[in-house]
Amino acid sequence: MIKQILNTLGLTKELLSLNLSLFLILVLSIMSITPMIQVGKYLLVLWGLFIIITTKYFIHAEKSLKQLAILGALYIAVCVAYWGVGISSAGFGYCVPNPFVFFSPIFALIVLSQSNDNQISVLFHAISLIIALNIVYSIWIVHALGLENVVFQSLSDAADGSESTSYGGAMYVNMVIFYANITFITFLKTNNKIEKLVYLFYFCISAYFIIICSLKASAVLLLLFSTLLQYIAYKGERNIGIIIALSIITLGIFYLFRDNIIDILINIIDSDRITSRLEVFKSGAELSANLSFAGREDLWMVSLQSWLKTPITFFFGIGNHDWSAFTSVKESGIGNHSDFFDVFARYGLLGGVIFYSGLRRYYKYLQNKYSLQFRWEIISFFVLVILMGVTKRFVAGEPAIIIFILLPLCLKHLYNTMPTLSKEKLKQ
Repeated sequence: MIKQILNTLGLTKELLSLNLSLFLILVLSIMSITPMIQVGKYLLVLWGLFIIITTKYFIHAEKSLKQLAILGALYIAVCVAYWGVGISSAGFGYCVPNPFVFFSPIFALIVLSQSNDNQISVLFHAISLIIALNIVYSIWIVHALGLENVVFQSLSDAADGSESTSYGGAMYVNMVIFYANITFITFLKTNNKIEKLVYLFYFCISAYFIIICSLKASAVLLLLFSTLLQYIAYKGERNIGIIIALSIITLGIFYLFRDNIIDILINIIDSDRITSRLEVFKSGAELSANLSFAGREDLWMVSLQSWLKTPITFFFGIGNHDWSAFTSVKESGIGNHSDFFDVFARYGLLGGVIFYSGLRRYYKYLQNKYSLQFRWEIISFFVLVILMGVTKRFVAGEPAIIIFILLPLCLKHLYNTMPTLSKEKLKQ
C-alpha cells in the first residue's frame, strides 16, 4: 500500500536513477513553476545545456520530431535577430526566454520518445506532484496574507510586501488551467484506484485555486468548458448525443432562471471582479465597452492594426516590445492578450507561419502516436489551447511546461499502464 502511494507520487528510487536528460527536464520543470527559485537567466542556461545534451537523441529522432525542433530553432532565431538588429525595443533577456521555453520542450519530446516506460511514469508523477505542491502553497499564501486574488498582486512572504515573489499573475492561473485538464484526464483514464484518488485531489485543488484564488471569470469558464469536453471524450462517441442534450437542457434552465442563479453565485463568491462580469449575463443588462468579451477585441485590434500597417509589417511585424517602455498598450503596438494575434504583430507573416506550423506538427505528432486510444482527449485539450490562445497568453513561461512536456508524459504513462489486450488492439 505505502509502496503504491510512493509510486503514484513519483517518490521512488527510480527518480534518482533518471538519465541526465530526464533529470534536467525535472529540474527545469521545478524552476519554471516554482516562483521562489525562478530565475530567468539560470533557466535559459539550463535549457541550453539540456539541448546540447539531447543532440545525440536528435540524430536518431523521428522525422516529425526533427521537423518540429527545426521550426522551434527558426522561431527562436527570428526573435533573437529582431533584437539584434534593433527592431525590438525589449532586451535580450525579454525577447529570448519566452520563445525559447515555448519550443525547448520539443527537445524533451525527442528524449521521451526514447526513454523506458518506468522512467516516463516516474517523471510524470514527480512533475505532477511538484505542481500540486506549488498550488497548495499558492492557496495557503493567498489566504494567509489576506489577498483578494492572485492575478493582479504579487504574492509575498512578508505581510508588508518587502520580500515580494511574483507569480506572473494571470500566467500562473493559465498554467493551472492546463494542469487541471491533464490531471482530470488521468483521473478518468487510469485503472489504478490509488492513482485515481491522487489525481482527483490534484484536480480539486486546481479547481479551488482557479475559482476561489484567481477570481478570473474567463479562467473559471475555461476550466468548466475544458472539463466538460474531457468528460465527453472519456464517455466516447456513443454517449455524446446524450451529453449534448443534457448540456442544452442545462443551458436552457440557466437561461430561464439566470437572474436567480447569478445572484446565488455572486453571494457565494463575493468578488467585485466576478460580480461585474456575471451581471452582464442578467436579463436586460447592457454590454459596456470595457466588458464586451472582457475587452479583448480592442486588444486584438491593437495587434492586428500593427500587423496590417504596411507591407513590411505584414511580412515581418514590428518586433517584440517591453510594456514598461510605453505609456499604453496601444502605443506599444502589441495587445499582449492573445498569442494567436500577437505573433503577427511581433513577427508578421514570417513568425506566424513558423508559430502555427509548430503547433500543427506537435498536434499531429500526438495524434499519430496516441489517436487510437486518446484521440478525443487530445482534440479536447487542443480546443483549450485554441481558446486560451485567442483570449490569453499561454506560450510564455510556465504553461509551456504543461503543454509540451506534461501532456505527452501523461499520454505515454496512461498508454504504458493500459491492459496488454488493449495495447495489442492499438497496434493492429
